[in-house]
Amino acid sequence: MFPEICEILSNGGTITCFLTDADGVPVDTDGPLDLCEAVRRVTIPVTLPNGVVADLQQVTLRKSGFVVLEVTDGETTCLSEPISFCSVENIILCAPDGTDIVCEVTDFSCSPCVSCNTEGFVQSIDIFFRICQNVQVVADVTVELTTRLCQPRQAFDVPLCPRNAAIPPQCPVLFPESGEMPEDIAPELPTISLPAPDPVVNQEELETICVNTSKVYDWLVLTNDFEINRLADDLIFNCTPCEMRLFVPAVTLCERIYSGKLLCGEDPVVGAAVNIIADPPILEIDPDPVITDEFGNFEVLASVASGTDDTMVTVTAFAELPEGLASKSLNTMAFCPEPPCSIDLFIEGQEDLISCSSFLSGRVRCGNTVIEGATVDLESSNPAIIMFESTPTTTGSNGNYFAGISIPEDTPEQEVTITATTTIDGETISASVDITVECNETPCP
Repeated sequence: MFPEICEILSNGGTITCFLTDADGVPVDTDGPLDLCEAVRRVTIPVTLPNGVVADLQQVTLRKSGFVVLEVTDGETTCLSEPISFCSVENIILCAPDGTDIVCEVTDFSCSPCVSCNTEGFVQSIDIFFRICQNVQVVADVTVELTTRLCQPRQAFDVPLCPRNAAIPPQCPVLFPESGEMPEDIAPELPTISLPAPDPVVNQEELETICVNTSKVYDWLVLTNDFEINRLADDLIFNCTPCEMRLFVPAVTLCERIYSGKLLCGEDPVVGAAVNIIADPPILEIDPDPVITDEFGNFEVLASVASGTDDTMVTVTAFAELPEGLASKSLNTMAFCPEPPCSIDLFIEGQEDLISCSSFLSGRVRCGNTVIEGATVDLESSNPAIIMFESTPTTTGSNGNYFAGISIPEDTPEQEVTITATTTIDGETISASVDITVECNETPCP
């Protein structure tokens, strides 16, 4: 079976494997991997190297996951369906009741080897694994510490060049003309005296504090080497010249467009569903999945939640095709700072004119969050002719505020500036509006 696999390898092709999830989507192996779990612990007597017999725990660790094999010669690429693996080992730990066993895979590698028969068909494939694991036995404890709380000290100046540090002439006894120094003799360096700093106090009196932390009862760093064998009948390979092209910017600031193209050979793949995932999953993709157009192209909007710090994200686009899985992964630095706070100001008027009376309104928000209970101060460039019904005023549950405006009688038409100001978390923000006012009512006869 799979003569194309043996043919690719016989013509100088290569076979590699990589870690995936159950759907065959590649998994980032740069950080710790969640592949290991403790499935059993049993207390047994153990004779220590010093001859003492102690009750320790025999812990059974299981490492499991999926890998995909890739065979390629640069022109034709064959990918296997996800292949499951599982390895079980027993280790001795000090892991009494009440403790947790944390097993973290810090490094993962795999190496496949293909066996082809004389007719050029795959007989079997051996996959060799090496897993590095960090195993700790921990428990939450409260620790009482007696310590000093540090305070910043005063700065003192140190001269960059030492005073009175002239280099003395060389001594012929220590530095003869031959240039060789007598044994067991070392030249003394000039002593440099620095001014003593003023006394400073940078610590308070001793205090007792309680800290909740994790206590490590036992800790091992282990390497687990194992292999699995799969017969040809247990394997499925998809050989396809299909290619997923993905275009992701190096930086994703709040919102960016990701695009790509799906080809099989030189022909575009039309109407294919392309899924896009992010690791870690801090990106919102719209639409998801996206459908390729008549040219095999696709576009999505990637959004980062407000307040997200700089995070390196691996973006993977993949499509399940009749010819097999086509995928591509790229990295981007994603972040989106919190938007600033703002205040709106609106004045009711007829064609930007206030005649005798009106009212103003506005809203206070920080990003998409409205601020309730904010104190808003109102003022005008001419306090003599602009009177506010209430100032300061306070925002309601929807962040809105309101106030009436009145203008004295016999006020000729003129332009004034009205300003609304508030302070949020120590930051003062304001908004201003220029408007024409007048009040020249004619009394009824």
